[in-house]
Amino acid sequence: MTNICIFCNKPLDNSKEHIIPESLNGRLSSNEIICYSCNSKRFGKTIDPSAAELFKVHLHIFDAKNARKLHFEDPEGNKYLKDQKGNTKQVKTNFQLNEHPDGKIELLVSGDPKEVLKTIKKHASKVITKTKIPVHLEVTPLISDPPLQLEIDFQITQEIKLLVNKIILEFLALKAQDITSYSELYKRVHDLDQSLNNVFFLNFNQEVRTFGDEEISHLIVIQSIGNYLIGYLELFNVLCCAIIISSEYKGQEINEQFHQDALTGEIFKSLIDLKFDIKKILNSPTQPKSEEFSFLNEQVFERRIDRIFRTTRENGLISIIKELQEKYDQGEIDKTEFKKKYVKQSADLVAHLNIFYFPYSVIDTSIDQLDQMNFIHSNIREELYAEFKRVNKHLIGQKFQLGKVGLYSLIEFYSTHVAKFNGSNILKIYCILRGESDGKKIYLQFRRIFDAIEQAQPLNTNH
Repeated sequence: MTNICIFCNKPLDNSKEHIIPESLNGRLSSNEIICYSCNSKRFGKTIDPSAAELFKVHLHIFDAKNARKLHFEDPEGNKYLKDQKGNTKQVKTNFQLNEHPDGKIELLVSGDPKEVLKTIKKHASKVITKTKIPVHLEVTPLISDPPLQLEIDFQITQEIKLLVNKIILEFLALKAQDITSYSELYKRVHDLDQSLNNVFFLNFNQEVRTFGDEEISHLIVIQSIGNYLIGYLELFNVLCCAIIISSEYKGQEINEQFHQDALTGEIFKSLIDLKFDIKKILNSPTQPKSEEFSFLNEQVFERRIDRIFRTTRENGLISIIKELQEKYDQGEIDKTEFKKKYVKQSADLVAHLNIFYFPYSVIDTSIDQLDQMNFIHSNIREELYAEFKRVNKHLIGQKFQLGKVGLYSLIEFYSTHVAKFNGSNILKIYCILRGESDGKKIYLQFRRIFDAIEQAQPLNTNH
């Protein structure tokens, strides 16, 4: 290590640099590699923000403290905003005023509750002033559960490529004795060279390494392979890429790694076994399309669900033990009863979680069992969707009285992709209903419709 900035060669000034961006919960940092000007001004305002932008959906799903607000749309084009706490509100308040032949004035307003009340107050006062007709106001909650749509746009920009180089080169400077041989690459990153195209994207099929059952991590590797010095980076196990630092490396064999849990920040000490093949790296894409990351994205979200399931199960078991221990201490049960009750209650807990909250968490679930469980979630395997619509086509056109909301007709079924399990795409099925009085569409998960007409039975493809 020297006392000059690795990018601009100016004196260091104790500027703290997070090598993996802090916005991604990076825990590797140093005050001895980069100056304040490069850290905050040059990179902080140009390439560093690209990390949070690329992973904005992931940060939100992972409940990161610095997650950004996300914009969604429903199939009708209504826009919604989901904040960092998971609260959803409609961005624009929709307003419609209807004058009926009997002289009644009807205000139809939908949107965020606070904004709805403001809109009602504003327009109702105008109607009263203009027509002198008393306005009868009845506010009823709309029974609607719109399927919010969000596509992950995982675009690899030039800023991302420069950021990958920056992260790997900073890690190299932290671990290597001498980096003067690579000064040209450091200069190109410092100059934000838009022609730098040396990043190869890998591991789309986990050919470099497979991930742990619940792994969601960041990984940086500097490794020598013959005359090649390779830099490898993983962010959330989705962005997996390598750069060739040198093809004429003559130094000592090196295998430096930094590996951390991307959510908890835990740092792992054991080395990862990576299967690098120089020819395959050089033949890997340098500008992959967004959809090429779909498998890695699906996998990391599934591992997130697995992690939540395990935590929920463990917390539930702790509560069971605590409750039984209190009864044992008070003499209400003996050791034998303690064991029996624990076995039964823990089995009931896991079964309840599997059925009602985590239908894809049990790998050895049979197809028939999966179909039974998924009915509770209004989910269905994609290959059964056409048969589902055929079996239930008699429901199209039927009318349903939805509490005080009014009379609605079922006009069609609608599906959205929610998961992939054992090779099958899982769809969530909605019933689209249209109001008889106002023509407004609402979306109900089909289980709620089946409950309403007392036909709550799992799909039978033998009909």
